[in-house]
Amino acid sequence: MTREKYVELRKKRLKERDKRLRINAEGIRAQREKDRVKRWRKWAELVARRAQTEKKHRKSRKMTKAVLESTKMTQMKVAKETDTLVSVPEMTNESNRILADANESFHVIDYERAMKLPFKAKKRGEKAGLETHKRVKVRRRAKKEEKQRRIEEQLLIEKRIEEERREAKEVISKVKKAVEEADDKTKLFLHAPDAMKKIDEMVTDAERSFTLADYTTAVKLSFEIAELMEKARLDVSKEIEEKRNRRVDMAKYFYCMTSLGEEKSFGKIGFNNSEVYSIPCKNVSAVVSDSSMKDYELTEEGARTHEVVLRQVMKETSVVPAEFGSVIRNERILKHLIKKIYKPTREGLKLVDNMVELGIKAVVNEDIVYVDPRKRKECLSDILTSLSTGAKQVVMGDLFSDRLILNASFLIDKGAADAFSEKVATLQEKYTMLNLLYTGPWAPYNFVYIKIGTEGLEIARS
Repeated sequence: MTREKYVELRKKRLKERDKRLRINAEGIRAQREKDRVKRWRKWAELVARRAQTEKKHRKSRKMTKAVLESTKMTQMKVAKETDTLVSVPEMTNESNRILADANESFHVIDYERAMKLPFKAKKRGEKAGLETHKRVKVRRRAKKEEKQRRIEEQLLIEKRIEEERREAKEVISKVKKAVEEADDKTKLFLHAPDAMKKIDEMVTDAERSFTLADYTTAVKLSFEIAELMEKARLDVSKEIEEKRNRRVDMAKYFYCMTSLGEEKSFGKIGFNNSEVYSIPCKNVSAVVSDSSMKDYELTEEGARTHEVVLRQVMKETSVVPAEFGSVIRNERILKHLIKKIYKPTREGLKLVDNMVELGIKAVVNEDIVYVDPRKRKECLSDILTSLSTGAKQVVMGDLFSDRLILNASFLIDKGAADAFSEKVATLQEKYTMLNLLYTGPWAPYNFVYIKIGTEGLEIARS
């Protein structure tokens, strides 16, 4: 083959190849265009279907979401109103689990299932609510019954406490009254001071326990006090009886007569710190202290001791005083002598009942050389008239000095003693040339007193 034919043939083949390649390229482009159109058509169909599905899903989603929200709100409302989580936790947990499944289905776009589950959860919630109402009703009834039971128990406790309080108060009052009566009658404090001190402390403890509402302790202490007091009373009674038996034959220093009519101790205020006590006879009493048969010398100290006893006795009753140094051999003789002077003693006690003796001495001042007799008489008359007003009796004493122009004793009611003192002060201001010496109150020696005479005891009156 020639070169020209070969070149021509080569060109021809190249043309055929180029044509074939062009035809193939056009076919490929056409197929690609068909595929693209097909894809676009499918995509359009898919978009349309997706839009339709999305529209449908939006409606279902909205409805499902509304149902879920409504169910949750209902569940929350039921739980809040009925406290289902506490009352029926198993039902509440099941309902919450169903709601959780519904939420999960909602998120995975399984709206059909998500729509069914809330209704199931709602039914469970309603059932839980009914069960809760039922259980709450039962619980409320039980709570009400428990409350009523506690109230009844509290009332019973309060009633028991009030009974214990009343009993403790009565017991303490009785014990205190018994202590006071025992001390008043037998002078337990004087004869048994240690026991009475302990009793007083226990009474204080009992009252403190009562104040702190410890009624059991208060009652216990009260019984212990009663036992201790009874023991002390028996011991004191025994001691007093023994003392009485011992001193029946002892001599008695005789101070005065009173209208007490009972045995009473005035304490250890007599001579040599001896006990001063009363010996009753009928409805009067002799106030004495144990002594030896001896003559008492009238000294300042002895007179003071005698007067101290009289003043102490006068605080409690009226007295008819005895002469200083009156000693009787024994109690039997003393009672015999008292019976002999019983009637005049009663009259004397009646005279001085609730009375005291007050003394006034009028002394001319030392710087006064001479006082006109007529003026002196007027002064004395004025003083006596003023002071005698309200006095039951007046006794004039001896004038043992040239300057002493008045020595008088007045029997005055105890309640009028202050008014009498004011009168004396007024008269002292009025008569400056006189010195008014005011003394008392004294036992009524200048009006009635007892002395030892030839026939025993005698009542002497001014």
